[in-house]
Amino acid sequence: MSAAHDHLRRLLFGPAAADEKPHWAGIVGALHTVAAERSEESEALLRSVLTDFRGHLELEPSEGLPHAMPPEDLLRSVAVQTLAAWDLPRHRDAILPHADPARNDPLGSIARRALAV
Repeated sequence: MSAAHDHLRRLLFGPAAADEKPHWAGIVGALHTVAAERSEESEALLRSVLTDFRGHLELEPSEGLPHAMPPEDLLRSVAVQTLAAWDLPRHRDAILPHADPARNDPLGSIARRALAV
């Protein structure tokens, strides 16, 4: 397991310290490292971002908002795009719930585009 995989897994699914808020740059760095490494571990972690992560990321406030999209949706959008590029038929089931036409948000649009490829 790489340090990036471990770091991202801990941030998303591990118990968070009450006074510890993650830094957006660290989350994005870990996510890009995971997404750049096509492996079973990366696929499993990116799928879990789509299927298992239901939490909210409370970021270090001094960094401001990282993007127009909520941080959780930005992580999901990277997971959707990466998994679709790697093997869409294999990951369609994980992407499909995010592509609901009733979703009128950027993540829904990204997921629908990924499935239309």
